[in-house]
Amino acid sequence: MKIYFFIITFFLFLSCTKDTYEKKELTVNLTQILNKDIAFDERYSIIPISTIKDQYPDYYKNLLAKYHSNEFDDLIISTFNTNTKNFHYHLFKDGFITKNEFEALNVDTFLYKNTIKQAQLNVAGINKDGKQILIADINNNFDFSDDKSFYFEDDFRFGARDLNVIDTLPLLEFNYWDIEKSEILKFSRKVKIYPNSRYKFFYPTDDEILDKSRLLISLEDFWHGEVNVNDYKFDVAAQGFNSKYLKIYIKPKDQDFNADSYKVNYNYSYNLNDTIAFNEKLFIIDSISNNFSQLHIKGIDFNFLEFKSDKPGYIINNFKLKGINGEVDDLYNLIDKNKYTLLDFWGTWCKPCLELTPELKNIQKSNRQKLDLVSIAFDDDTTVVKDYINKNLLEWPHFFENRKNRKITKKLSVKEFPSFFLLNQDGKIVYRGIGKEGLKAIESHIEKL
Repeated sequence: MKIYFFIITFFLFLSCTKDTYEKKELTVNLTQILNKDIAFDERYSIIPISTIKDQYPDYYKNLLAKYHSNEFDDLIISTFNTNTKNFHYHLFKDGFITKNEFEALNVDTFLYKNTIKQAQLNVAGINKDGKQILIADINNNFDFSDDKSFYFEDDFRFGARDLNVIDTLPLLEFNYWDIEKSEILKFSRKVKIYPNSRYKFFYPTDDEILDKSRLLISLEDFWHGEVNVNDYKFDVAAQGFNSKYLKIYIKPKDQDFNADSYKVNYNYSYNLNDTIAFNEKLFIIDSISNNFSQLHIKGIDFNFLEFKSDKPGYIINNFKLKGINGEVDDLYNLIDKNKYTLLDFWGTWCKPCLELTPELKNIQKSNRQKLDLVSIAFDDDTTVVKDYINKNLLEWPHFFENRKNRKITKKLSVKEFPSFFLLNQDGKIVYRGIGKEGLKAIESHIEKL
């Protein structure tokens, strides 16, 4: 009987060690695939580029001389340096910046003195006959004549993205390298390039050449994998240009990523070194391999019930909330044990917030029996906030956080407004949404409660 007991115990132990839920470390194998179904945060999937004529005029003249021919008399070159430190090193080495300018850039000369010189993508822009023509030197040979031309209406760059046009653009094979821990990493990405001078991360300009040079590089692929935790499967998606600019999405296999709005996918969004729970066991997203082929996740010994986070599935932190009339209350005191709670972060300066006021009033009115609404104005002046509340008859609890002393919004990583948190009766975040799309998704959740 002792022998049988030992054998049974041994195989039970063996089976547990095979189960990833019991492992201290998880390794997710990732495969690079084309993206058709996931809306990523544009800060990680879109690269804005423009001309560098004003920053480095002598270098730009040299660049024009390398590319110039009679065919391109009005040539504007937009440049993307895939490794700026390397670019600065060779600017100094080739005499385009002074020693003092170079020293101010804090470049590790030992690291870059033996690297490949070319680490940039140059795109020609030509305006002709009412068209804006783009030619990407995708093979980095300082010759546009062997590259394909793409034609856009001259006013294409002024408007919102015309998805019909962008969808028809062919994929380009963009090869680049970067350095991670003194190792040169080579990447091959599928991209699309198109003009957009009104992109939200471009500042306004009256410089016509700069305006025409403003382009977007869209990363059209990403890394995908799966992880199995105690018979529960999770999808993993990683997007970014390198490990410094990387966003990781992790969701249960039975849920869907949103293909249209990254604000909906924020519920699944993580960075390296973030904590994540699989079946109430906590892990840290530790690292990603240099070629992005593996994501490494490590278990930590911490009580899940004591862990607080700004992500769905976790208990929200308790906060001292300041009422618009100066009173102070704890967030936990506002959570009704018999209802759900919707936190609304907004501001009178925020036009999308104000546009959703009627929708919030309707949600509050239609769901009184199962939902409490709590608004936190991220604003400059309580007087303006109170005037708006009274004018619009917003009959639910209202609190205030000064924009110059952000604590709650910082702790909850609220960077876009309006932002919403749907909490259950225990203060656990059920869903998190941003903007109109996020509120619409929350409404769907409320209907199912």
